[in-house]
Amino acid sequence: MMKYKYPKIDSTFESPMLNAFNLHLCGGWRWPNVNVKEEILNRVIQGLKPVGDIVDEDHNIERFKQIAEKEGLTFSVYPHSWKGHKSITICRDGKFNEIFDIEALFSDYCKYFLAIFKKTKGRYQDFRRRIASCKLSNFLDFDIGYPNSFSDVIITGLILGYPVWSTVAVMWMKKRR
Repeated sequence: MMKYKYPKIDSTFESPMLNAFNLHLCGGWRWPNVNVKEEILNRVIQGLKPVGDIVDEDHNIERFKQIAEKEGLTFSVYPHSWKGHKSITICRDGKFNEIFDIEALFSDYCKYFLAIFKKTKGRYQDFRRRIASCKLSNFLDFDIGYPNSFSDVIITGLILGYPVWSTVAVMWMKKRR
């Protein structure tokens, strides 16, 4: 459980893929009676989560792979350190600027940066231009566990479908350390 602290802004960005429920699928805790693995897959299929990562036994990963193929999703399967387990990372096909309103998204980030840092971070405009035409599938092997920069935090939040305010809260906590 976590309390989120972030400044209030007039947000212009909206996407059904970035939502608070996706925070419940982060692997550390979850709602009772929710089959997390099935929920992750279903939310990617339904357009409620951009990317999902599932670790399971080999035979279940094969079933998830078949479903992903049938649904036209892009995926990668990786060996996992647990014996008899693999990881499958699945995503919707397309570029960030086809899936998200990049201009509205980064407009909101600039508003947050003004509120937190008292200035906009110019390098994020360049970051916006660079990421806009990238395919979501380019990030199937992105290391979400150890973001090295605010740009990595933004990418992590975006690909996992976390609300912008929760991603900003993480950046604000990092700034205060």
